[in-house]
Amino acid sequence: MTLPAKAEHLVSTEKPLITTIIPTYQRPLLLKRAILSAVGQDGVARKICVYDNASEDGTRELVGSLAEAHQEIEYFCHPANIGGFANFQFGLSRVDTPYFNFLSDDDLLLPGFYSKALADLTSHPDVMMWAGTTVRVDHSGRIYDARLEGWPREGIYSGVEGLECMTRGRAPIWTGVVARSKVLQTVGLLDEEVGSASDLDWILRIAAQHRFFISKIPVAILTLHDNSYSENAPLSAFWPGWLKMIQNILAAPTLSERDRNLVGELLCADAKRMLFRRVVRALAMENYDYAKDATRVQKEYFRDGVSYRTLTILRSLCMKSSFFQNIYARIYHMTETALLKSRQELRKRHGHLAQHLQ
Repeated sequence: MTLPAKAEHLVSTEKPLITTIIPTYQRPLLLKRAILSAVGQDGVARKICVYDNASEDGTRELVGSLAEAHQEIEYFCHPANIGGFANFQFGLSRVDTPYFNFLSDDDLLLPGFYSKALADLTSHPDVMMWAGTTVRVDHSGRIYDARLEGWPREGIYSGVEGLECMTRGRAPIWTGVVARSKVLQTVGLLDEEVGSASDLDWILRIAAQHRFFISKIPVAILTLHDNSYSENAPLSAFWPGWLKMIQNILAAPTLSERDRNLVGELLCADAKRMLFRRVVRALAMENYDYAKDATRVQKEYFRDGVSYRTLTILRSLCMKSSFFQNIYARIYHMTETALLKSRQELRKRHGHLAQHLQ
């Protein structure tokens, strides 16, 4: 993928407006796709910063080769692996352009994303964050979801209205987000105590304190993996980190007492639903320790005796009977497959985007 002459001239002569933060570790082929999708954001002066977590698989050579053809690419390699979270944090702390965007090494940006985002942000100087639709796809290219389609409208949101729309699994994914760097003065960096939801926490903290823009236009693709950390993380990656996230949001000085109560209830309800779903999945995967610990949280924190008893009985049956365990796992996987197949309209609207994964 090469840039038109006009775009090459723009990138080479103008001070960058936006930084693409790409942390990476030992995924050279996917990283190349991610980098080229950022290179393809024509018409916007940018720099693409790759932060390598001490890969030993030719990543340095790959990025070096791409940088020879595209001078907007910058490369930094840590002397040792500092971990995924710390690498994202490191990249965020080094932003020195007016805008920035996060891009994981296995995801990609769609053409026109930056141009659209910066046009709207320029038109609305008080808006701190622009979010477009990130389409999530599985390893076979099947469309999984497009969260922002569930929002009531496009345009500017603020306060409790925006926070309420971000609950029930509808929060923007930061791959499709462009933020002003000055938002870091009020929101700060990522919160390590939140754990695996630190990206969601960061977006919610922006939404709690600033106006933001929502567009339903697809601007990025996130790929789901069965072996990803988010799919196999221990309970400690979710809880009590999620509780810390709720505390962060409710500490926003811009929210009234009434708004805090509403947002707190909604985020707690989200946590309870997520825990329930994770236990159901853990049982299908025969991860009984996770199921036990998560079920205990349902009882002790959420006071949900019904869920606790239901999940405890299921866990006991799965552990005692291999026959029941096999039937349960089969029903779980059949249900997941049926849910994916039911999204016919979603595939009609966004199925063509899978071509960008090639």
